[in-house]
Amino acid sequence: MNSGEISLYEAVGGEATFRALVERFYARGEADPLLRPMFPEDMEPGKRWQILFLSQYFGGTRSYELERGLPRLR
Repeated sequence: MNSGEISLYEAVGGEATFRALVERFYARGEADPLLRPMFPEDMEPGKRWQILFLSQYFGGTRSYELERGLPRLR
């Protein structure tokens, strides 16, 4: 990235934006009777990893990679 350019992560509002996005996604999944059984009882760890993954993918910190290794689709 050239100096003066900002990442998409920064352009959309950083971690707060990705946290809000993930919270909305999980809230809808939790409220849906068909989807809820697909999620674990405690959804907090999954939310955290999703926030870290999305943040890194869109140009934020490398926290996901540092804690879990290289991001991979499973």
